[in-house]
Amino acid sequence: MPARRHTLVIGLVAAIAASVPHAQAATAEAQLIEQGQYWQARSNALRAAEVWQKVLQIEPDQIDALYGMGLIGVKQNKPQQAQAYLARLQALSPVPWQAVQLEQDIALGQPQNQALLDDARRLADAGERDKATGVFRQLFNGRLPEGTVGREYYTNLGFSSADWPEARKGFERLIRQNPDDSILSLFFAKHLARREDTRAEGIAALARLSTHPDIAGDADQSWRMALVWIGPPTPAQVPLFDAFLKVHPDDQEICDQLNKGRQQHASGAGSGWQQDPLVARGLKALERNDHAAAEQAFVARLKIKADDADALGGLGVVRQQQNRLAEAEQLLTRANRQPGGARWKSALESVQLWTSLQQARDLQAKGQTGKAQELLAQVQRQNPNSVDVRLTQADLQAQTGQLDAAQAGYRQVLATQRQSASHARADQRIGAKRPSR
Repeated sequence: MPARRHTLVIGLVAAIAASVPHAQAATAEAQLIEQGQYWQARSNALRAAEVWQKVLQIEPDQIDALYGMGLIGVKQNKPQQAQAYLARLQALSPVPWQAVQLEQDIALGQPQNQALLDDARRLADAGERDKATGVFRQLFNGRLPEGTVGREYYTNLGFSSADWPEARKGFERLIRQNPDDSILSLFFAKHLARREDTRAEGIAALARLSTHPDIAGDADQSWRMALVWIGPPTPAQVPLFDAFLKVHPDDQEICDQLNKGRQQHASGAGSGWQQDPLVARGLKALERNDHAAAEQAFVARLKIKADDADALGGLGVVRQQQNRLAEAEQLLTRANRQPGGARWKSALESVQLWTSLQQARDLQAKGQTGKAQELLAQVQRQNPNSVDVRLTQADLQAQTGQLDAAQAGYRQVLATQRQSASHARADQRIGAKRPSR
């Protein structure tokens, strides 16, 4: 071997050898961080604290460990501990977003603030969006909201046209901090699709999110609904329909809607198709999440034309949002049977899924475990990628003492999406059903 090449090889080997301890240390630290997050999600503060302290011995300024120890202080009502770790986070440069998150956690740990949060959630659930926003702002007291509470706030805020700029800016900030939170991205995409001026952007986002297993069904249904809202597309909107039909080539209703738009453009009859004004009003109300106004419009239309597919389907979605699943299924089934009603098929399938899951839970509550498991197995065959089916099945297994099978099911959910809301839910279930080791 030439001397120069020999020297280069020796140097390369030496560099690799020197990097091995650093790589091993980094790997060990990453494994410890994952363990700490695992025990914290299981609400096992003792184990989590042990792991976080080991991480801090390796790297005293490790952000996840500092935040984890501070959060343990909040959960255990140890304000001095929480404040001490908050101070260490705030001393870092640049200050990480986890410092702001911990500051919010400390504030929300106060009983009066927890009461405000409960009030804000109650108002939002009741559709009193402006009142909910006022209570949220009182709760945050000028601070920027973080984490899942921030997600709730901006989701509520986004329904107000006047507050949309703030909501959008907040969503974008949280997504930068938590790019793997698919639930957050889904809520933002839905708001974008709901607004006419950002609908194309929202549709593109929903198309991307429809490939995420944990939210695929919701994103796909919202993607389709946003196209329905457009009506017959203009030439500029045609690519949005083409993208959907590449994934769903058998969706005849969307195909017909696209062809109608092309025909209108070719003939110059841009105003040839007019949606019924009551149906249009109801769909607009659904966009705003105004269930009362949507219901009023759809019911009024059905008094005039009892078999209007879009009025039946729209009212079915309202009933679904009101958790009146039996009525929702009846209405959506009727909608699907009407000419032009196939556009409501995905909404019907969603309701049927939730109805089946509730039936399985009811059977389990009555002690009919075999029938419950048989029903779930059937539902899983029909919805092999549904996270909700997997979670319900694992819940029933845990309740009947099949802890190994339940844990395997929860682990499968965790593998699907580590950062989703289902992740926290599954880890909490594991912790609740398994003794600490």
